[in-house]
Amino acid sequence: IYSDSMGIPPKRFLDKLVEKNVIDQSMANKYEIDSLKKDLSIDLYLLQYTNLTPESILKIKSELLNVPYVNIGTTAIDPQALKYIPQSIAQRHNIMPYMFDSAANTLFVATTDPLNVSLQDFVEMKAGIKATLALALDQDIAKVITTAYTKNLSPEVEEAIAQVASKQKPKEQKQVQNITGLSNAPIAKIVNTILE
Repeated sequence: IYSDSMGIPPKRFLDKLVEKNVIDQSMANKYEIDSLKKDLSIDLYLLQYTNLTPESILKIKSELLNVPYVNIGTTAIDPQALKYIPQSIAQRHNIMPYMFDSAANTLFVATTDPLNVSLQDFVEMKAGIKATLALALDQDIAKVITTAYTKNLSPEVEEAIAQVASKQKPKEQKQVQNITGLSNAPIAKIVNTILE
């Protein structure tokens, strides 16, 4: 997932944490030795075996890699961005489009591997526009993919539901409102897969 800290030497990673007052030098020395003993990259070790927040670890990592960092778990997802990458592709590649900059015609995508040139080329080819990959936490990406794509019905569907609901009796409105939860129904998934 976070193999060999993407080329960042453990000492450099830990020195940056010390410089930012996230840890002290004695902790840095201990973490370096322990990560070597466990044969884990320093960032993976820090994520699994310390009380450091994933955000503080990934912020340092993104700074050292000179790539953007996004806390995808707390970032508002731009519905416009979701139009460029279908849910099935987002799940398969564990990527999450979170922002579309219309002025720069650029799609911002969260990933655990922002230096993956093949992934960036694939996203740009699929979206048909420039893409910027940002570092994000693996688990957060998976959670946000599920919630963002199921919450965002197309505007046409939402408008149709609203029109039908406004014309019906109160008892019938409840039935129409239940339609919004059908995006997880098997037939809806089949139709979505075919359309993608």
